[in-house]
Amino acid sequence: MACEAQETASPAAPMNEPAAAGEDSNSPATAPSEDPTVDPSTTTSPQPPVTAELTANELIPRISLAICGALDSCCNDDHFIGYFDAFAQSPRIAEAGLVSTLPPAVPMDSFDCESALTAALEVQPFGPWVDAVNDGLVTFHADEAVACLEALETAACGDEFRDAIFDSTCFAFAAPMSSQAGRRMFTRTAPPGATCTPLSDGVGGAIYGTCDPAQSWCCRKNEAGACGLAEGVEGTCEPAGSLGSTCGLVPVMQFCKTGLTCGYDTCEEEGGGDPLSLGETCYDSSGLTGYCEDSWCDLFGSTICEPLKADGAACLGAYECIGGACENGICGLPTFCGGL
Repeated sequence: MACEAQETASPAAPMNEPAAAGEDSNSPATAPSEDPTVDPSTTTSPQPPVTAELTANELIPRISLAICGALDSCCNDDHFIGYFDAFAQSPRIAEAGLVSTLPPAVPMDSFDCESALTAALEVQPFGPWVDAVNDGLVTFHADEAVACLEALETAACGDEFRDAIFDSTCFAFAAPMSSQAGRRMFTRTAPPGATCTPLSDGVGGAIYGTCDPAQSWCCRKNEAGACGLAEGVEGTCEPAGSLGSTCGLVPVMQFCKTGLTCGYDTCEEEGGGDPLSLGETCYDSSGLTGYCEDSWCDLFGSTICEPLKADGAACLGAYECIGGACENGICGLPTFCGGL
């Protein structure tokens, strides 16, 4: 059985450009509509200034303040609710009993955004990171956290806001696509043999945990003494496979170093394949044959690179649309949180 040395769980969706390592399933695929009468360049998300003295323990409340302030400045109620869709769909958030504290379960006129978001982020994805910093397993970079906060707090509504709030290297709920472009404010350096704990930040967080993913992955022994991926328990950093090393889930669990992917049973170079032109075959019995340039791969239909669809055309995902968004099954321009 094949396994990949990447940060996220979902299989890569067909895209216009090569994916770095996949996308997290919690990431919102599309955004709701907005009032098009507002000039997004004139509306910003003002927040109190941040300082480089920010500590890891102050991070989550500060993230919540910044996100809630930005949502309040740029988003109507539908967009506000749409932002929390990913949280509501998360098994971890559900298991913690927090879905009932978030929109749409809570009416917007009585929703305490900062308190509810802080509680949710403590569960996923940032609480385990902060715990790991306090346990001396991860390094916290206050300057990077401050830079992310400033980007969000000064973003103009519209494209700039969307880029900031869904930046998975900063504070997006979705996990980073790869540890090679991971959370900027945290560094994992634990070598093989070190103690580790899992992180609730994508599949890569569960596999590598607090270990340095360029060297090792976090093995949590099960009752039989074999490596497993149990949550909430300490483990030991085991050496990750290099190029050409054996990998897989059975008979022995073994993962590759980040930047590599597990092929049939060996660690291979990771990549999006060769660029493909309009009309070329992008999918066959062996899988994806490359990535479509300025087009999209019709996996379940023609299996060739199809032309991007014009605004107003029916769509299943934003990757099909020339405008960059698929809202309510129709191609168009992105409109999420463009201003009030």
